Amino acid sequence: MIEIGWTHTVFCPLRRDDCAGKECMAWRWFDEEPPEPFFINHVDPKAEVEPKVRPKNVPRSYEFYGCNPKSDSSTAFWSETDEGAEKRRRGYCGAFGKPEFAE
Repeated sequence: MIEIGWTHTVFCPLRRDDCAGKECMAWRWFDEEPPEPFFINHVDPKAEVEPKVRPKNVPRSYEFYGCNPKSDSSTAFWSETDEGAEKRRRGYCGAFGKPEFAE
């Protein structure tokens, strides 16, 4: 089973325990680099501070970046953290062969 840095409830014969995922020396990555973080634009592109009520479509883990009033091209948005993007990186167990597809 392919997951985001680990496999769930998969027994590892080498460890004689559950799979350690990306912490294991045999772990291999499908994706060369971690994916780019997702971002969601604010409805008011010129907002400088985060609103008190976060929109329902913005996950709690996303960080707010306000508009820079000194820049014409700056807009307000929420961004996924680098850690969140890293969790979406796909991999597999290198000790027992590369599966044919990733979930």
